[in-house]
Amino acid sequence: MLNKNDIIIDVSGWQSSDLRGLLDSAGTNKTFIKATEGQSYVNQSSYNQYNTSDCYGFYHFARFGGNVGLAETEAWHFINTAKSIGNVTFAILDYEDDASGSVQANTSACLRFMDLTAQAGYKPLIYSYRPYFDTYLDLNTIIQHYPDSVWVAGYATMGPCYEADFNWLPRVANPVIWQFTSNYKGMNIDASIVLQDLNLDNTLMEESMNFTFHIVNDGAWEPNTIYYYNGNTNEIRAVHNTEELKYIRFTYHDIFGKDLAHYDWNTDAPVYARVFGTLRPKRID
Repeated sequence: MLNKNDIIIDVSGWQSSDLRGLLDSAGTNKTFIKATEGQSYVNQSSYNQYNTSDCYGFYHFARFGGNVGLAETEAWHFINTAKSIGNVTFAILDYEDDASGSVQANTSACLRFMDLTAQAGYKPLIYSYRPYFDTYLDLNTIIQHYPDSVWVAGYATMGPCYEADFNWLPRVANPVIWQFTSNYKGMNIDASIVLQDLNLDNTLMEESMNFTFHIVNDGAWEPNTIYYYNGNTNEIRAVHNTEELKYIRFTYHDIFGKDLAHYDWNTDAPVYARVFGTLRPKRID
């Protein structure tokens, strides 16, 4: 569990691969670690940084702008890399550069990245600073999908900072973590404060009711499309291609040690009526 007022240090390849000395001086062992950027970059220090800190999440510096296809490519690059480093709770989308001029396109691309990381078993977060959120994203739409997902940056000073001054907390919707300085204790490192208790029980190793399905006799569903039900969010989304389906199944098996269930239903099947009549999942196409 991350508790309210916990301090988290976020690091990248600019910091040492052995974080023990830095974190000892900072007075906290909690970290977020940069794993990837764009379609190919990997932080080569991330594995050692993970093993010399108490890491709660990996982050990805986005370069996909408003391109959903690139967001998918970057998400798979991030997920594959993150799995090779270690087990964490949060997958963090660092969205502070390369946005397109379309708020809708940017928001859709970010949600696609977050959806894929959620399907891989992570709790998604999105990081930026208020002017970037306000200019390039529909943050309310993102929060509708992922209510406790906003990590915002905003500094009272660029000089040494020893504690968070809440007079400078950026006014964005429902932030759960605030990066309040880039110069914590004069060490030129980023520090964030947790704004509310974050219960981490429902994360990677807790199985929910997830499955894929195909409905054979209902015109409301594409006849040649497989759909994925995410029990963590009670949402249904079309699987867009065979690569995505393969990855969903691989990730589920990797986490839970068994195959993801698949169903071919007609509308008369009792389980069909039970799922759609009782759970009433949200459909996101």
